[in-house]
Amino acid sequence: CIAISLAKELPGANVIATDISEKALGVARKNARLHNVKINFVQGDLFNTYPLPFTPYHLIISNPPYIPSGEINKLQPEIAYEPRQALDGGKDGLDYYRRIAGQCSAYLKEEGVLVFEIGFGQYEEIEKILQKGAKLQIIDVIRDYADIRRVIVAQKVK
Repeated sequence: CIAISLAKELPGANVIATDISEKALGVARKNARLHNVKINFVQGDLFNTYPLPFTPYHLIISNPPYIPSGEINKLQPEIAYEPRQALDGGKDGLDYYRRIAGQCSAYLKEEGVLVFEIGFGQYEEIEKILQKGAKLQIIDVIRDYADIRRVIVAQKVK
C-alpha cells in the first residue's frame, strides 16, 4: 500500500516495490491494477534483490519487521494473523534496521531520504544504529495518534 500511495501521489515517479514474499507481491500487483498505477514489483530481501537496479535513489521507504522474536506469540489477534516473516525483527526487533542502515547509503543519492516505520520504544536504539557510520541524520520523527514515535525520516549526509 505504501508503493501504491506513492505512485498515486507522485505520478511521474519511478516506483519500485520489493518484498521477500511472492504472495504479498501478488496482492500488491492486484491492488496496483485496481488503483491504475504503474509500479515495478521485485521479489527479494532488502537490498539483496535482483534485478533491483544498483542506482542511487531519491527516496527509500521501508516498513520492516520490528517485533522481537520472543513477543510474536503475545501479539493481539488482529496482528497475529500476519505471516511471521512480516513481523519477526530478530531477538531485539532491530535486525532489519541494522541491515538497512548498513546498506542504504550506497543506494541513496546525496541528500537522499530514508523513511521507515519503527516499533514502540525502539527510537533510541534505532537512532544509535543510524549514528554508527550509516551516513544518515534524522531530520524528522512522525508520531502516531497515541503520540508514539512511529516513523523516522533520515537524510543521507556527507
